[in-house]
Amino acid sequence: MFLDDLLDQLAEYIPKRNVINKDVSVVGVDWHIDHALKSVILICKSLKLSNPDKFSWEFSLSRSFVLTSESIPRGKGVAPPISLPPEEITVKDINRQLAEARKIAAEAEKLPSNSHFRHGYFGTLRLDDSLQYIRIHTDHHLKIIQDILGLEEATAKK
Repeated sequence: MFLDDLLDQLAEYIPKRNVINKDVSVVGVDWHIDHALKSVILICKSLKLSNPDKFSWEFSLSRSFVLTSESIPRGKGVAPPISLPPEEITVKDINRQLAEARKIAAEAEKLPSNSHFRHGYFGTLRLDDSLQYIRIHTDHHLKIIQDILGLEEATAKK
């Protein structure tokens, strides 16, 4: 599956979930894990619920930049409230979301190509762009986690 490696990496950081480094991020490792998982789940659910016959392409310069550069500039975006973690993030909830993300991402890969979801900044993304965005977004949060932890190589594996 397109997301297995990145989800495995998120899972590897669960034991370090309580680490915070305010020089890198005002929130801790747990927040980034939870938010990344919520995003995967929410985007894939939107893809599943979409009507492929209703897809309509629209140009978005910011979407083109992110998908072409395969990176999200730090500190520029604002997570929608639905994707924000709760005040208390538990290991049990992270593990539940991890299992759900694996399942729903595998299902999303098999959807019709005009399945789509509406992103707050980028407009409507077709299936292939949505899956690429999920990968880029998850990688973005993995890089932040690695920086929080002070890892020497602060880039996520692809």
